[in-house]
Parts: sequence; C-alpha cells; structure tokens
Amino acid sequence: MHQNKTPQEPTPQKSQKIKSNGFLIAASISKVYYNSAINLAESILDFYPDAKITLCTQPELFDERHRDIFDVVDLTAPDHPRAKLYALPRTTYDITAYIDADCEVQHEDITKIFQQLGDSDIMLTKIREYAAADVKISDTEELIWHCGVFLYNNKKKTLQMMQDWWTEYGYQTTADPWPWPQHRKAMRPWDQYTFYRLYTSKKYKSIKIDVFPGQDARWNFISIYDKSEALEGPIIYHYTLKKSEVRAQRILKK
Repeated sequence: MHQNKTPQEPTPQKSQKIKSNGFLIAASISKVYYNSAINLAESILDFYPDAKITLCTQPELFDERHRDIFDVVDLTAPDHPRAKLYALPRTTYDITAYIDADCEVQHEDITKIFQQLGDSDIMLTKIREYAAADVKISDTEELIWHCGVFLYNNKKKTLQMMQDWWTEYGYQTTADPWPWPQHRKAMRPWDQYTFYRLYTSKKYKSIKIDVFPGQDARWNFISIYDKSEALEGPIIYHYTLKKSEVRAQRILKK
C-alpha cells in the first residue's frame, strides 16, 4: 500500500477528550454542499435534539450564525471533493456516525443509530447495482459498500484505516501509471474503491466490517432506490445535488 503524504494530512485524534457518540458532517468546495450540511444537521436535531454533531468545513464557507447547531466546528477542511476522508480520523467521538452532506434525516429511528454498531468496527450499507454508476472492479470483483453513511468506532486500528483512506485516495487519483493493473482504471475517482483496497489488505484484516441490520437501505436510502428497500420508511434519505449548481457556487474558482 502506498504511503505518500498529502497536504493537510490529519492524524487520528486519540489525544482529545472523548465526547461519547456523535455525528460527523463534512462540507467543502461549494456553498451548495454547505447549505445541505446545515439542512442535514437541523434534520438530525429535529428527531434527536440531544445529538452531538461535528461539522468539518472550510472557513470560507462557514457562517457563524450556525455555530450553535454543532458540538464541534472544525474549520481546517481542505478545498477537496473528498474532504470527508480528511475529516474521518479527526473525530472526537467513541462511535461516529458519518453522513454525506446531501442527506436528510426523516425518521425518529435515527436515535437508535449508535446501537447498530454492536461489536463491529465499521458498519455500512450495501451498494445496489441498479442504482450505482459503476461497481465492476474487475471481471470477478465488485464494489460492495456504499460509503455515504456509516458508523465507526475510535479504536486505534479503525482510526488508522480512516487516515489511510484519505492518504490512499490522494495517491489513487494521481498515480501514473495506474498501480493496480488487475483492476479497472475506471475505479480511479471512487473513494469506495479506496475503501475496498484497504479492507481487503493484510493490514486491516482484523477490522470487523458489517452491514446495518434489517433493511439496511433505511439508513442510506438513495433517491432512486425502489420503495420496497425501506418498507418502514427511510431513516436517512440521500438525494443528489446537481453538479451544475455545485460548480456555480464554488467558493474557490478553478
């Protein structure tokens, strides 16, 4: 596994005071993502008033009027489309519930989210191929985990995996020639592929990864999913932001 360093690389925050369990939201690049992150945080609090929420964002995006919504505000996020990967190892919680900014909580069962982890280290939802852009890693391998909503604990090994997810993604998106000829180069932009490489590596074979119990889609219900995937209703609804709107409201023009 490549061990290159990336700008603003975080280190796992084990030395900070643990604040029990909480949610992590990351918003970078565009005001559209920031506004979605605020909407997500408020929707969490609508159903879970005592929830602790951390926001990791850029200072250019942050509005001080929103500070009271959050338990922690981290203004060190890089101007990067996968700033979430930067934020993951920085958590101060025992159990962290990461949720993509373009989501909204719609059910009171959100209060049960931290109970779902059990004795697993990481818990995610599965990709539905009918709703996925690309899942074929090779002729025999496919992406499994969606990575838009997941739980993880604060064990040293788990946080190191989150750290490597950020570092390895940076390498994956810039390496030339393509370092994994056994896998399709079309996987380059997908952070799910980075996660796949990590959890199938010897380094992280002791990490226990599982899927949310019951109808896992309830915890990460993509807008184009079949309604039968969540018979009791979505807990976390995952919509898709328009790329044109994201580009139009980019804070640092490229």
